[in-house]
Amino acid sequence: MSLSLYEISSKYQGLFSALSNGEEISEEQLKDINELEDSLENKAVSIASLIKNMEAEQKAIVDAQKEMWQREFRLSKKIDNLKGYLKSHLISCGVKEIKSSPYFQIKLKSCPEKVVINAESKVPDEFVRTKVTVEADKTKIKEHIKAGNPCDFAHLEMDVRLEIK
Repeated sequence: MSLSLYEISSKYQGLFSALSNGEEISEEQLKDINELEDSLENKAVSIASLIKNMEAEQKAIVDAQKEMWQREFRLSKKIDNLKGYLKSHLISCGVKEIKSSPYFQIKLKSCPEKVVINAESKVPDEFVRTKVTVEADKTKIKEHIKAGNPCDFAHLEMDVRLEIK
């Protein structure tokens, strides 16, 4: 019967808990520990293999997304260029509308006025809007705590990451 990683871990912890309480190790417990070690290693290798396969699939998806984004960007540029080309020639010919297509109409429409800033440094203060972003400076907080200063609003935390190469 194949045990799950959770079951292996629970049994492993139970055996080591008994050992840490000073109990003597029986031959059967030693055999169980060896079997659990083998099971744990096999299960870990299987799960790591699954992780590597999923990472490869994830990378393939990211690469495909990047390629599709590049295609979309190139198409967008071509569309903009063609629209500009058509617009400039319709304006130069004085044509405001073409109705001959059964699928769509082509029109030049006037847009609402927009403000174009020529020199931002010359804009008076009454026409300036200020945006302020406030966030914690984690680097300074880390240095403060590492210097041995008490800090009730934050703490340092060490994490462990799994590395499969």
